[in-house]
Amino acid sequence: MANYHIKLTPVDTFFFGGEKHVEKDGKLETNYFVESNMYPQQTTLLGLLRYYLLLKNPTVFESNKIIDKRKAAEIIGPSSFDYNTPPDNFGKITSIGPLYFQYNDQSYFYAPLDIEFEMEKFQLKKVKDNKKTDYNAKDHYNNICQYLISGSGKTVKLSDIISDVPHVGNEKAEKGISKEEKENKFYKQNAKMMKHGWCFCFDAEIADGAGVIDTDDFFIPFGGEKSFFKMEVKKQPPASFSLFDSFKRDTPFILCVSDCFVMSDILKHTSLAVNRYVSFRNIQSKVEETKKYSGLSQTGDKQLSRSKRYNLLQRGSILYFEDIKKRDEVKKLIEANDKEHCKTIGFNKILTR
Repeated sequence: MANYHIKLTPVDTFFFGGEKHVEKDGKLETNYFVESNMYPQQTTLLGLLRYYLLLKNPTVFESNKIIDKRKAAEIIGPSSFDYNTPPDNFGKITSIGPLYFQYNDQSYFYAPLDIEFEMEKFQLKKVKDNKKTDYNAKDHYNNICQYLISGSGKTVKLSDIISDVPHVGNEKAEKGISKEEKENKFYKQNAKMMKHGWCFCFDAEIADGAGVIDTDDFFIPFGGEKSFFKMEVKKQPPASFSLFDSFKRDTPFILCVSDCFVMSDILKHTSLAVNRYVSFRNIQSKVEETKKYSGLSQTGDKQLSRSKRYNLLQRGSILYFEDIKKRDEVKKLIEANDKEHCKTIGFNKILTR
């Protein structure tokens, strides 16, 4: 078994998450406005890696079709991620680490959401122009920004390296539908663009026998809208994230290193929380059953399907506690609510202090 560092550099714009269709009266209808997430979810990384391993096994996968299902299941597992019905395994994929970024070979991780603040007895204070302003939870989204941070403590705003690229489109109208129905097919979406020199990264442990895993540059569709990325695979030790010394807190806390499945009432156990939630659902398939990979099914019959929607505690969220005992109680609650296959692909990774 070996660890592989996987680097993904977008060729142009990209699109992750955001749904072009919503369900209404049991039917899928066009959602007028959709926006890409700024980063791919862990299940998207898993899907990419499964597809990559299939491509590297041409006797199993040819012309975008699985031709040897038994062998395919051995390589990528019997099915994609399903929160409620975990697969027995993900084949040769032993584990996937949380997403991070890289710039000029320097790794950047998601920083705590309150990185711009100082803390005094459960009160956050923002220092600007030698003045201190109290953090106001009601004004949360106006004074909290998502930062990335390097191992040396250098920070950069996520919004400074990923920007919006609006597109207007329409679905191909079917014959015999009304003019009003045709107009309803139009939609607007915000794709994303990454600043030159930056890329997404993750680490994956892959068992022997997965096929050819090389370091050649490889271009692969990733995410929605058939966005292409340059994929570089290199065998090396996994990256590690630890909090920098300048992040001074005199109270115990839990930091979400990745997005986390948690109980909806978990915040009532905290003394202070600076957090956000992210909407999540994933596309699901089964090696033995799925016949068509090009579209979603409303009936689940031999096609791709969508999971139910979850609200995950977003990476960078930080929870504070009166003492270590209370922190450890909440840590146990997070772990009790977790399922092993979530951690296996990089969800529910936390850091405590």
